Amino acid sequence: MNKLLLIIILLATSVGVLAEGNESILWSSERAAVAFCITEEKVTCYVVSGQNVTDVSQVEMANIGKLGRRTKKEYDKVITSPTEWHHSQGDELMVLFTTQAWISGQRYFATEPVFVKNGEYVQR
Repeated sequence: MNKLLLIIILLATSVGVLAEGNESILWSSERAAVAFCITEEKVTCYVVSGQNVTDVSQVEMANIGKLGRRTKKEYDKVITSPTEWHHSQGDELMVLFTTQAWISGQRYFATEPVFVKNGEYVQR
């Protein structure tokens, strides 16, 4: 396993900043890549494969944009996490990230695919 990947995951779990639940760390089927989000004041999401650590944090705003006219600040709680690997071949990865947002007890959610090619976040 990549030493950088191991350090990032151990650091994130040791200080308790990974999103709630086991679904917030998602490994590819061959366990050669991992996707996760770190939740602090600002959410940061990453896809890690080999020597590449790709920041894909913009996926949260893409998902919030799908929910309608509200900004993130208008929600009581927002959680973003990787939910499903769709493709993993060499330096081409595709992962679905889901954002859940609550207002007055009502939960809303949106899902956005994240494409990573050669360590770069490719937006659609």
